[in-house]
Order: sequence, then structure tokens, then C-alpha cells
Amino acid sequence: MNVIKFDISSYELQHSIIVDCKNKVELYFFEFCKELKKMHDSKLYKIAGYSTFEDYTSKNFDIKKTQAYECLAYAKKRSKEFTVENGKIGITKLLLLNSLSDEEATEFLKNHDVENITTKEIKRTLISLKDKKDLEPLNDSPTIEIEHEQDVSSLNTFGSFLKAKRLDAGLSIVSLAKMIGISKTHYYYVEADVRLPSCHKEFYTSLIEALKLNDSEIDLMYKLANEKLLKVNKVIDNVSSILANSELYYILTKINVSNLDEIVSKLKKLIM
Repeated sequence: MNVIKFDISSYELQHSIIVDCKNKVELYFFEFCKELKKMHDSKLYKIAGYSTFEDYTSKNFDIKKTQAYECLAYAKKRSKEFTVENGKIGITKLLLLNSLSDEEATEFLKNHDVENITTKEIKRTLISLKDKKDLEPLNDSPTIEIEHEQDVSSLNTFGSFLKAKRLDAGLSIVSLAKMIGISKTHYYYVEADVRLPSCHKEFYTSLIEALKLNDSEIDLMYKLANEKLLKVNKVIDNVSSILANSELYYILTKINVSNLDEIVSKLKKLIM
């Protein structure tokens, strides 16, 4: 029986081949996106009988429309150097960061261990980053922590429930507020548990549709909303019955309800 002997040079050769192949993965991904963009911009696919760009990509590469246009956006925004340097995080994660500029993406990669967090956590964190930009006057903290997925059963306030389900649905505060027909500022304060949930059925119906809640999530949503409103009702009972309930509710929706003692103090001043 012949025994094959290897020395360190054999290892180094094989290792260099593997490293070269790995580097080519990122390089070929960038080249793929770039050449795909050329096909899109030139519309050469029509010569071959394809009616649309997505028809061409789906039939030839089994790529969905959204993925194809993500590749086009990547080719337009990213450089070959950026791709090769950060390719270790994987193609899916590279595409996720496409909403950021080169500088923002580099900073994001520097501050977060992107290799070891899930794509879902990256999506949630990027949405939170967009929220910070959209609501900058309302939120002073520039720091973005990784938004981990939460077990719905662990959520104990109406606001924390809204935030978790909104991030799961991939919606920014601005997008969801628009979908349910309220201002972004009002929605922000409701999610922050600073303002009261609405008493109107349409508000909850819109949330259920926008967040695609299942039956158990709907039950939890109503439970947490009722708990929030019950706390305020107890304050109303303890303060006074001088004002009509509708007037009290209007006042309560306009003041900070995160501190019940403060509510009592404010209502007493209003009533006296």
C-alpha cells in the first residue's frame, strides 16, 4: 500500500486555491449585478423575445422580481472594492444593507457583528435606523442596538407589542402610520406607551390588516390595549366626575400617560 506524503507546500497551495475561489464568489456576485444592469438598461432581452426584464431574469436565472431589482440597485450603488472587502457576510446580507450609503453601510458593519446575527435581526435593526432618521426631532439617541426578535408572549405593554409586530412586518413608523391613517408623531407616542391606544374599532382593524396579525396576536393586542385603558379609567374614577368622560378622554390623549401620578396632578389642576 502506497502512502501519499504531503508537506507544508502542498497545504499552502491548496489553501491559496480555496482563498482564491472564495474571493471570486464576491467578485462574481458584483460582476453578475453589473452585467445584469447592462442588460436591463440596454433592453437587449427584447431581441430574444422577452417582453420584460423580470420575464428574462425569472426564466433564465430563477430570480424573483424583487431580487432582480435588488441586484440592479446594488450594481448602481456599490463598488467592487466594497463587495470584495465585505463579501464574507454573504450575498443576502450585502443586499439587505443596500438601503444605506457606502459610508453608512461601513459604519453599520463596524458597529455590528453582522456575520453572527440573523437576516431578520438585520432587517429589524435597519428599520429602527430609518425610524431614528424619520423622527429625529422626537428621539435624541443616535445609538442603534440590534433589534432581536421577541417572543410575543413576553410582551407586556401595548406599545412594546406594536413595535415588535411592526418590525416583524418590515414596516417603518412612517409607513405604518400612513397605512392606519394617523400622524407619524401620534403613532410614535402610542408605540412608546406615552399616549393612549384609540377607542375606535377602525384603528384596530387597520392594525390587524397592516401587521397581518393572527388570532392569538389579535387577542393579545386587545388585552394589552384594554389594560392600558383600564389604568387610565381608574385614575379618572379617583380624580373627579365633574367633567364628562368624553372630555376627560380627550385630555388624557393629549398628556403623557407614562406616569399615572402626574396625570392625577394635571387633571386636578384642570378641574379646580
